[in-house]
Amino acid sequence: MGGSLVVTLIRHGQTEPNERSQYLGWEDVSLSKKGLLTIRSLAEKDYPEGMLYVCSDLKRCQETFSILYKDKIDVVHVTKGWREINFGDWELQTYEELKHQMSYRNWLDDRYRVTPPNGESTLLFEKRMLTAWQMLIEMAQVKGTNELVIVTHGGPIQWFMSIAVPDEKAFFEWKPLYGEGYQIITTFERVKEGRPCISYQEVPFRGKANG
Repeated sequence: MGGSLVVTLIRHGQTEPNERSQYLGWEDVSLSKKGLLTIRSLAEKDYPEGMLYVCSDLKRCQETFSILYKDKIDVVHVTKGWREINFGDWELQTYEELKHQMSYRNWLDDRYRVTPPNGESTLLFEKRMLTAWQMLIEMAQVKGTNELVIVTHGGPIQWFMSIAVPDEKAFFEWKPLYGEGYQIITTFERVKEGRPCISYQEVPFRGKANG
């Protein structure tokens, strides 16, 4: 397929804040014991050549990558661009701890007009993600590769899938599990024109593709 593009997005393994249902954005924490066990069970056995590997710079993603693709640590592109949204003062707090704050309730009602205190607005997050995606496409074209692997966070994967498959699900309906994610098949032309991907499937692969 001329100009084809395959993008695999994988969510990092579980952390202790994840297990406690705490908001976790830019806080830099490691994988939990449970998270490590899960990622080790999913570790890749083969390492395809000619692929572009990208990873969020936060520990939980780098640790996940080092287990899944241990032979590619020297070639992975580590970047802040694929970080989770910054929850500011709400980092490491739970819904139960925040639900009585008016600003938090307003944020739940309208995430585009309300920003977490000292955090990142939804608009800035989406702008950052779009810039990171565009830079990645340019990098792929320069390197002459059409296969990308991105180890990142839940929010960036939700954002990506909501623009890659816009008519399938809304942002919060995409629910990548820890250590899992999605693979899309598209083309450079479709990306340039802002058109939906050709197909997608879950990772680890569970058979027939959707879309």
